[in-house]
This record gives sequence, C-alpha cells and structure tokens, in this order.
Amino acid sequence: MQQKSITSQHQQGKPLTYGGCQWKVNVVLSTNYVAKVLRPEVQLEIYTTENVRIRMTVPVDKIEELRRQVASLLRQAQQIECVSYIN
Repeated sequence: MQQKSITSQHQQGKPLTYGGCQWKVNVVLSTNYVAKVLRPEVQLEIYTTENVRIRMTVPVDKIEELRRQVASLLRQAQQIECVSYIN
C-alpha cells in the first residue's frame, strides 16, 4: 500500500474519506526506569480510500471521553428524530 501525505490532501482542499481502521490496547507493565503499571494506550491506525494511513496513540481515558461524547450526540440526534415524527 502506497502512503500519501495527509498535508498534501488538505492543501488540495479534498476531504479524506474513511476506509477502515485497526486498533489495539497497549499496556506497559513496567520499564527499566519505572517499576509500576503505566496507563494503557490505544494505538489507532485509520485508513482512507485515498490510501492514506493515519497512525496515532491515544490514552484510554481520552477514548472513553470520546465514546461518551459520541453516545451523547447519538442520543440527542435520536431525540430530535423522535420529535420530528411526533410533529
């Protein structure tokens, strides 16, 4: 798979189109410097239909925050949809 630059896509004014993703949770139990369990991280790799691969590492607490915000938005959208059926 050939990778393209994300910035070149944005400079052309073309939005990227979601193609898929892979993720895994990485938990470091200890290191040579720290003898305690570190916070887990989610390693996320997003693919676009333009063959762009975006990699990021996000703390689990930020993923949980995102999950709650998306759930709240979906709940609000459902409430708006129900109101439109009533009227």
